[in-house]
Amino acid sequence: MLAARAAQDTRALLTLEAEHARVGHAECMAVVYESWQLPESLVAATRYHHAPLSAPAAHQVLAAFVYLGVHGPGLWLHLRPGARCSDTGARSATAARLEVAALEAVREALPGRVAALIEALLS
Repeated sequence: MLAARAAQDTRALLTLEAEHARVGHAECMAVVYESWQLPESLVAATRYHHAPLSAPAAHQVLAAFVYLGVHGPGLWLHLRPGARCSDTGARSATAARLEVAALEAVREALPGRVAALIEALLS
């Protein structure tokens, strides 16, 4: 993976991980968490944080929150105003019992709120 990145390979890290590693980072950390005897909900959220809807039903909500925490900015913040989030993002938000419209409203309000924060910090 490091050699691919050094060679300016711009494919997604998950793609490189699947190509070059026998076990991915999510599974590795899930095994570590199991060995630490952490709750199954945290193990599952870690194991399925890239595919929360594949998690066991009892753990999909937490896995969806982790997914949104990791991927949320890319799903909503970098979209053009008026654009919709990705299908995976929308399904994860629904699994996390969040309303996509509310998240999109936050995304649209965020630039103004960040500008106000910067202004307050600099004054």
